[in-house]
Amino acid sequence: MKQLIHSTDQHVIAALDEEAVVALSTSGDGDEARIVVGLNPSKESGGGDVSGGNPALAVASSLSKDGKSLTCAVSRQDKTLALYSVPLAGCDDSSNNVDPIAVYKTPKRVGSLDFASVPPGIAGGNPVETIISADFEGNAIAYPVEASASNNVSRLLLGHTASMLTGLRIVHNSTDNTARILTSDRDEKVRVSSFPNTFVVEGYLLGHTEYVSSLDVSKNDACPFCVTCGGDGTIRLWDYTTCEELDAVKTDQTSSDGGEEGGGSVEVPLGVTMNPDGSIAAVIWNDTPRVDIYRVTEQKALEKIQSFECSEQPLIATFLADGALVVLAKDPAFIVQYKAVLEEGSSRAVSFSLISDDSSPLTKCLKDVGTQKQVTMPESTLEAADLRKEEVSSRQSVRDKEWNNAERKVKDRARIARRKKRKRQEKKAAKQAMEG
Repeated sequence: MKQLIHSTDQHVIAALDEEAVVALSTSGDGDEARIVVGLNPSKESGGGDVSGGNPALAVASSLSKDGKSLTCAVSRQDKTLALYSVPLAGCDDSSNNVDPIAVYKTPKRVGSLDFASVPPGIAGGNPVETIISADFEGNAIAYPVEASASNNVSRLLLGHTASMLTGLRIVHNSTDNTARILTSDRDEKVRVSSFPNTFVVEGYLLGHTEYVSSLDVSKNDACPFCVTCGGDGTIRLWDYTTCEELDAVKTDQTSSDGGEEGGGSVEVPLGVTMNPDGSIAAVIWNDTPRVDIYRVTEQKALEKIQSFECSEQPLIATFLADGALVVLAKDPAFIVQYKAVLEEGSSRAVSFSLISDDSSPLTKCLKDVGTQKQVTMPESTLEAADLRKEEVSSRQSVRDKEWNNAERKVKDRARIARRKKRKRQEKKAAKQAMEG
């Protein structure tokens, strides 16, 4: 899963193939004009294969400690991770491109990013701002944000054995000042670890029977919810503090490439995102323009309240601070925004309505970038191996292989036992012949 869009408050950073851009909000209101800032790629190369171009694979953003700038991170196909500082004041159309303040060479390609603050140690000092990367080798690695420390200093936080990471989230609890790191992988699980002491594994979210394609968490301390989706066609709600599965919703639809009778494949949920207060989850699907909206009920269950179609295939989605849903889609739509319709006399969203391009400065400015740069968006945010049936990370497909057939294993064990018995008999006969 590639993290091609991310939001901080009302600010949005998006990856449009090789173009990484930030749409800055000029105030706290989501309806104001936007200032677009381009993030120039690094002149250094990390050694990755760029024969097919050097697209951005993951983006993330975070407000600086003084609140005067937006710190952005972009990982690319060439195995570089670039950090940027975008001022929130003083930007205009005459200075709408910034260069990296730090560039790291990553061991593998990175598909997910998140910012985190590491508290000072026993000796005191100031917290260290870091960017955490989740790569396609299964490792989560921390890099310092400060430009003065950008001499390829890094720290391996954790690793998922022989499995690529598909998602990463850092969650902070302001009540007890604790933090956790959630990492999902292609082996059907989500690991919940303490942060920054990631050697402390608090538990696993177990329930998916196929790879986990996406995860997201609530930013509300009172709602310690995590929502995931995967190749088994399910959307699952979890309490990440207890590692308890609260609800699971399975699609009853199959994809259009079903083929022979009984051979249809389950629709794959491509991505999932939660709104800031953890009350709404939006799910996008592979090979279909559909977006499903779920409400988290008081009974801690997922209730589907709406389903609608985008004009183009959705790739990834995120919520803004005001509850609006932003969907990054294939060209020529590029980006679509939906406004939350609230229940009368309440702040609870009951549905979402499309905001036209003319009424959405965010949609208009990012669509203009995609159109002017003639951007061609990817077909999917899943890795190619996840899209090819013969290589999909599926336990069932592995069990069906001839070399993993249970009956064959029994026959092999019996044959080995017969061979060992025959060798013992031959040795015994040889020994008796020598003694005779």
